[in-house]
Amino acid sequence: MLIAYSIVAWFAALFMILIGISLAKGNYNWLHGKTFDRLNDNEKVPFAKASSKPVIFLGIGIAISGFFTVLSKSYNSLFWAIGVVAVILIIYVFFVYIVEKRFN
Repeated sequence: MLIAYSIVAWFAALFMILIGISLAKGNYNWLHGKTFDRLNDNEKVPFAKASSKPVIFLGIGIAISGFFTVLSKSYNSLFWAIGVVAVILIIYVFFVYIVEKRFN
């Protein structure tokens, strides 16, 4: 029913999953910020690999939200999809906190 939301969600999910795969391969060009600036050169690849798991999880969650809105027949599915994304974001923040704590 809400095909526009689903298409945007799928593209966002694809982008996040591709970034996660790039990070899993050790490519740390996507990373920046205080934590990354403080890391030694030998810690950057493990940090990128550890950061890949939450990013891939976020992409999969957004994709599930997009699929859910396509399968549903009512406009209330948008509120459920936003709720699913909110829960996924909360879990994502928890995963990122664990990664940051490990490399802090």
